[in-house]
Amino acid sequence: MTEKKELALSSSGGLAFRSLDEAFRFSEFVAKSALCPQSLRGKPADVLLAMQFGVELGLAPMKAIQSVNVINGRPSLSVAAQLALAQASGQLVSFDVEYDEEEFADDFVAIITSRRKGREESMTSTFSVADAKRAKLWGRSGPWTTYPRDMLAARAKARNLGDNFADIVGGYATEVVRDIPAPGANEPQAEGATVVVVTEPDPILEALEGSE
Repeated sequence: MTEKKELALSSSGGLAFRSLDEAFRFSEFVAKSALCPQSLRGKPADVLLAMQFGVELGLAPMKAIQSVNVINGRPSLSVAAQLALAQASGQLVSFDVEYDEEEFADDFVAIITSRRKGREESMTSTFSVADAKRAKLWGRSGPWTTYPRDMLAARAKARNLGDNFADIVGGYATEVVRDIPAPGANEPQAEGATVVVVTEPDPILEALEGSE
């Protein structure tokens, strides 16, 4: 007689797995689902690691699957998910977003100011058009062309959250990781070599388009 197995629920109502085998079987199921993010679809091992990465930051498995982006083998959270973690932690007292100067001139800048519980002084971080140009991001195809204002703000938010809430947000934000060249991307190629560029679905562009 085959034993019937059921998924357990944690005290918070999220899924809890009793073994690695059980978690991997669930990951295989998710990887085949239309609800699975495109970057994880068909990759049960990545689904499992994304869940683990998220759970370590306090996210329930399904929330982790929707929030964790795997880019060039590196898991990360979007700044929106990082901000949600900071808010849920009870450590975020205030978080303000503003813009300065004429739009899209070099001195146009996104300004983020946050204050952490127990600290008298706020922390301010910025990211300007000039910063984006120095990093060779400005005018790049994708979100930097379609949603430049949002990307400037995202970079400023990533700086601020990474500095002020490093123990909570789980490292670099997706908006930063996606702009780091893949290993070997800048290495010279042998003459006559065929260069294959693998482009993963852009989670930032998908999120921005989905918010319209």
